[in-house]
Amino acid sequence: MKKKQFLTLIGILGICLVFVLCGPVQPSFAAFSLSVEPYEGGYDLRFGNADTQDTKVVKEVTIRVTTDIGKQYRVYQRLDKPLSTPDSVEVDRNNFMMYTLTNSNTSGTLERIEEFPVMSADSVLYTSDTAGTGDSFRVVYTLQPTIEQAAGSYHGRMVFYAVPIDSSQERVVETLNMYAELSNEGAVEITTDEGFKRIRIGSGDI
Repeated sequence: MKKKQFLTLIGILGICLVFVLCGPVQPSFAAFSLSVEPYEGGYDLRFGNADTQDTKVVKEVTIRVTTDIGKQYRVYQRLDKPLSTPDSVEVDRNNFMMYTLTNSNTSGTLERIEEFPVMSADSVLYTSDTAGTGDSFRVVYTLQPTIEQAAGSYHGRMVFYAVPIDSSQERVVETLNMYAELSNEGAVEITTDEGFKRIRIGSGDI
């Protein structure tokens, strides 16, 4: 009798040990994710201090898609909030440009390889290969304010999303905040009957 009880106890302990080592069966989920990271690090796209007499301020962003769904996908961008001051003064659209960096991807097709204004409409940045291979690529943003641009602290926001083609998988979305401090050193406003005009006076003009 004792031997039977002992064997039963050993059996129960064995079952418990298998359960602990193997654990419960976990359901598997398809992976489809998007990350957007400034190339210089951090979580925001920061143009820093820029003066209208400076050349272009250039910043890069790395976009990465991780997937195992086996479906082709596209990556889009949209300017959700233009670079603007708290008083709603916006950076001119022709002074905030972007393009995808050629050869920064390993598969698929880069769109928008020519410089163009950052737009509030959806813009396709990348289309994957037909197998839907995960990939990464870089996008270059340039800021070049003119002398007419008001000085101040500017904030904006962009939205990126990856969308599977012919798939029930939902799209994934990431946002990226942008900041810039614009100055207009050496600029003078002259008011006339017709309005005002801003000119720059350099040290050689004095």
